[in-house]
Amino acid sequence: MPGTKFWYSPYTLEGTKPRNGALIRVEFPGLGVGHADVHPWTELGDAPLETQLRSLQGSLTSLTRNSLEFARTEAQARRESRSVFEGLRIPPSHFLIQEWNPGLLEKAVEAGFDRIKIKFPNSTLPTFPLPNAAKLRLDFNSRLSLTEFEAMLWNLGKEISQIEFFEDPVEGLTYHSQEAPLGMDRQAASFPSLSPGFYPQFLVIKPAVTPWQELARQALAAGVRPVFTSYLDHPLGQLSAAYAAAAAGISETCGLMSHSAYKGSEFSERLGDPLRGGPEFQVPSGIGFGFDDLLDRLTWKSDKEL
Repeated sequence: MPGTKFWYSPYTLEGTKPRNGALIRVEFPGLGVGHADVHPWTELGDAPLETQLRSLQGSLTSLTRNSLEFARTEAQARRESRSVFEGLRIPPSHFLIQEWNPGLLEKAVEAGFDRIKIKFPNSTLPTFPLPNAAKLRLDFNSRLSLTEFEAMLWNLGKEISQIEFFEDPVEGLTYHSQEAPLGMDRQAASFPSLSPGFYPQFLVIKPAVTPWQELARQALAAGVRPVFTSYLDHPLGQLSAAYAAAAAGISETCGLMSHSAYKGSEFSERLGDPLRGGPEFQVPSGIGFGFDDLLDRLTWKSDKEL
């Protein structure tokens, strides 16, 4: 953007496989400095990290456009010496399990989570029933065929009542039935083009890469339940998602806490352990998004080094 300057600090999140991203520090003329996360998922069609960072010098991507807006939001809050969360209520979060783990599910329920999201690679589901008061959100990342999905529903029988929604079970499937409610994630940006008869029951909104304000407004107007989630990104990215959910006035249980998917860091420690703190999001102290001292200690590279 004209007149803005930015710096970046690369990072690696250590999980099942290492994931690379970068925090950005942006100086806005007449406003000051704000920070944000840039964490692309090339598997989902995002441009690589270096391309994303270069786009900040000219033609923005959906990811860097939103990152820049979050940085501007933080710059305004820092200028006013306040937290971006001042006066806002962050909705509770579900607990994320990357693969079926009954022991971890039990611990999450004991910690107070009543919504559990689990990623599944196929239609083979675990043994039911679940612990009392727990509902599942099952994410298939569009890996099933319609035949596989319907066979799975048939095999579930009455136990389907323990599943709150099926997220992206079949590519392009937006509506099934009230008994098998769907969550739409990967194609969430196309939600406004759907006809009312094909609305999903839940719309999964990722503020990192979607026009979250408009999607939330349209979902609520259509009677679709919006669920904001992180982009499985840096803790600063999680805070951006938490801010977006709070600013949009979302009351639905969201998916804002994903840092337990990675090895701990100084940043993630400030967000707390979900298995100790439960579903309420823990905001780090400081102004803006917080993390003041940690951000100051990072090594920042000029955009001219790209």
